[in-house]
Amino acid sequence: MAPIQPGSRPGWTSTTPNIKNRRDQGSDATGRFLPYWTRAADGTIAIQPLVEYDSHATHANGLVKGAWYINPSTTGKENILWSAAFYIVQGKKVFLATMSVPVMIDGKFHGLAGADYNLDFLQKLAEQMDRTLFGGKGSSL
Repeated sequence: MAPIQPGSRPGWTSTTPNIKNRRDQGSDATGRFLPYWTRAADGTIAIQPLVEYDSHATHANGLVKGAWYINPSTTGKENILWSAAFYIVQGKKVFLATMSVPVMIDGKFHGLAGADYNLDFLQKLAEQMDRTLFGGKGSSL
């Protein structure tokens, strides 16, 4: 695996059950290899297993929780989720967009590779525009 650089985006992979035929850090009880790699504030690399990949439950905004996995695993196509939902990453609530790409071997789905993009920059951009355009007196709905 290439080194995770400071400021890089959280990355992850997931496989179908027992694709590696063993339990590894980042695996769950189904045998899926599900590592989610992030860089902590102190610069260390953290791994946690992906969750809710097969969940058809919905977030408050109506988005299916497992859509990042379910959509590309059933269509065999790339998927980008622009979710108006917060996720917990290293104990912090973050607003994310997710890009998922299916791993296909001989036309059969074997897993995903993906990256999450923290959307904090939107808030910062809105605050900057408020200061610049409205003298800090703007509001949003």
